[in-house]
Amino acid sequence: ASVIFMHGLGQSNSTWKTLFEKSLALNLPHIRWLLPQANFHPVSYNDGELRPCWYDVHHLPPAADEFNEYAHLFLESLDTINSLVRTQVEGGIDTSKVILMGYSQGASMVAMASLNSSHRLAGVVALSGSIPPRFSETHSTVNTDVQDTPVLWCHGEADEKIPLQMGLDAIEYLKSVGFEVESKTYTSMVHEVNDEELKDILKWL
Repeated sequence: ASVIFMHGLGQSNSTWKTLFEKSLALNLPHIRWLLPQANFHPVSYNDGELRPCWYDVHHLPPAADEFNEYAHLFLESLDTINSLVRTQVEGGIDTSKVILMGYSQGASMVAMASLNSSHRLAGVVALSGSIPPRFSETHSTVNTDVQDTPVLWCHGEADEKIPLQMGLDAIEYLKSVGFEVESKTYTSMVHEVNDEELKDILKWL
């Protein structure tokens, strides 16, 4: 099996690699971990400063009307995920053994990628993410082949950057299009990852 992990805005995949090696990989030797690194792009939220990102963000928490699924950068990031999935298939791993996982902006990316997928994946793990309302409003139905996709959605109850309600809205939307969602929330956790959450991820994987 393979896990494709997308990091958050402004982050490095090396930080996550170290964390996963300590907390997950040793207990899951059969899983191959793929952690792509976003390129640097101007980020509106940071006054145009160049930061690693999968798509542009104007506000945190994100505004309901700011997402553009036709933006070049978003489509490029979507292709990054799809290309990695194709690479796994070409290497002999069926899509039913590929898990998409992400944190924050990366969680949003993997959720939207799974909804756009033409193949059913093993599952999706979304950490402290959201699904832009503009996306969910234009994707009220999905390919029947991807319905029943298992999802683990984890969110901190004290998250100030992507408030819990945004996660709950995403969960309800995913359920409405046929995904099977298991949700976990963490008291007093802000926009971060904690040990309890990592244990839940390990158990789910």
